[in-house]
Amino acid sequence: MISSQKLLNRDLSFHIEISNMPIQNMNSAKAIACRAQGFKENGFYQEAVNDFNRAIELDYNLDWAVNSRGEIYQLMERYSEAIRDFTHAIKVKPDYKKAIANRGKTYRLIECYSKAIEDFNHAIELEPNHKWAIANRGETYRLIEQYSDAIKDFSRALELDSNYEWCLKKRAWLQQTLGKYDQSVEDFNRLIKLDPEDNSYIAGRGLAWLLSGSYELALEDFNRAMKLDENSPVYCCRALTYICLEKIEQANKDIIQAIKLAQEQYQKAPNEHSNTSNLGLYYLIIRKPDKAKFFYQEILSRGISISALKDAINDLRRLLIILPNHPHTAEMKSFLESVLSLRQIKPRMPET
Repeated sequence: MISSQKLLNRDLSFHIEISNMPIQNMNSAKAIACRAQGFKENGFYQEAVNDFNRAIELDYNLDWAVNSRGEIYQLMERYSEAIRDFTHAIKVKPDYKKAIANRGKTYRLIECYSKAIEDFNHAIELEPNHKWAIANRGETYRLIEQYSDAIKDFSRALELDSNYEWCLKKRAWLQQTLGKYDQSVEDFNRLIKLDPEDNSYIAGRGLAWLLSGSYELALEDFNRAMKLDENSPVYCCRALTYICLEKIEQANKDIIQAIKLAQEQYQKAPNEHSNTSNLGLYYLIIRKPDKAKFFYQEILSRGISISALKDAINDLRRLLIILPNHPHTAEMKSFLESVLSLRQIKPRMPET
């Protein structure tokens, strides 16, 4: 394994090398844009933006450079600038499928779902086998709870590329949300074959087993996942499995460890919504509703996205499947659902 210091040294060496790369004509937009692309591909986003800015000043209609700068802005979460770049690239080249699909993804990231679907539809009309646009349209359908359309798109993209890992992962989790546990297990089996060392795939399959009542199989997967990476969600899932197996002492140890790890992460990154939401879930499990509500209120006050809020609600829904009538869980789920309903009354306006 390469040490972090060696990786840093390698990155710094690349930065120095590409920064000093001779450009025969400093007034050549394409040459400067090519150097910018090198910065982008190696994670030096601000340097890439600087070079793209210069290249675009020299040639305002260099569509691929404008699109690439938009992709960087998207990665930097500067979404209005990303949309502006993608829109300009499309004006220069109206059939620019990549820019159209990129703008669709950006609209999805800012929760402008109708605009996102419109762009994905356009990209797919231009290229019917555009697997990336099809899969990302599927993800948009998932987020607006048009699940049959989402499954259809994910499945179509997987017909085009059976090893499309991101798409397969999305379908595996959606099958689980829909209660189609056998299909979810099948998808996770495929994912594990693609990457046997990814503990999230093993834990995902374990959760499907747990939800379907196959507790021994679930425990086997959570133990295997734990060997690859000890993290709070896996400890929580194993704790719930132990509860179902009536092994309360082991369950208590695991849920305490889950809280400990999540608290440590909360101290480091209080704005990490998924971890804060997990803390709320863990305190519900040990029947401390006041502490649970504190953490749920925390994610709401910090501006959690609609998609992340739905994830938190789905976690509570799963808990009620595993432990029906668990105290305070249904009430907390109803509370978050009421907040979600209010959030959805006024959809976010698209940026231009």
